[in-house]
Amino acid sequence: MKKLAILSLALLMTGCTVANFQYTPEGDFIAVTEAERMPMHLGDVSVDVAKNVPSEAFFFNLENKNKYESEFKSAFAQALQESLDQSQLFSGAKREVNLKATVLRFSQLSVGLHFPTVMEVNYQLVDSGTGRILFNQNIKTEAEAPLKVSYLGTARAIDARNLTAQQNIRQLLDALKKATIR
Repeated sequence: MKKLAILSLALLMTGCTVANFQYTPEGDFIAVTEAERMPMHLGDVSVDVAKNVPSEAFFFNLENKNKYESEFKSAFAQALQESLDQSQLFSGAKREVNLKATVLRFSQLSVGLHFPTVMEVNYQLVDSGTGRILFNQNIKTEAEAPLKVSYLGTARAIDARNLTAQQNIRQLLDALKKATIR
């Protein structure tokens, strides 16, 4: 009976697993017209975490900080790069710009049904030749995981984190599309 209970629990848990970092937005991207394209090439995309913010503003400081912070930064940078490449906002001209993302806050309640999550990121588009900042904007997103998505609390917590990051990237794409950067 004990083995059956353990097996049932294991099956239930595998049915509710979620990729830990799934930050690239899914679905349709914002359509970009030729006039909205930026006449520049996107170079490096870097992600950093603000140092002067209290540690409780970051969910990964509550867990194994050294492991999750580096994994988060790498996964978020990759999602930003993929999303910007797919959006085709940059025309690939000779002028190169780098995107610097500084996460100011990424917090989540540790208990609850929906795990409300808040993410605030400062994005800077920097001309790699001159060092001039061409775009500088803070983007704040909030999201919750709906109950219908996952059954286990940990899976819903991860869903909420992923959804918050995806919405943040979508808002960045929209802001870059509307920006007049030349």
